[in-house]
Amino acid sequence: MSSSFWWNKNDFNQTVMSHGDIRAMPTFYLDSGDTDGDTDIEPATLAVSKHMHALGLNPDLYIDHGGSHNERSWGARFDVPLRNLFPPRTLGEAAG
Repeated sequence: MSSSFWWNKNDFNQTVMSHGDIRAMPTFYLDSGDTDGDTDIEPATLAVSKHMHALGLNPDLYIDHGGSHNERSWGARFDVPLRNLFPPRTLGEAAG
């Protein structure tokens, strides 16, 4: 949640995304607040999402309007990745 993709000169987007086998991962959830002050957290998260789409991936992306890069904001939106990554199943699905 609200990853620091900007860290180390955008190393994640430039190295991991370009040289790792990221397509082997089944699901991605990206999120960021849009009030992180003078940091590059939201733009870097959007850049990673765009790069994933270019690789044919479809990450879940959530921008928390008014949210920030802190525990209060993460806690307020913690339900979003849980609902995206673990959607509710019907009783029949759970038993099967």
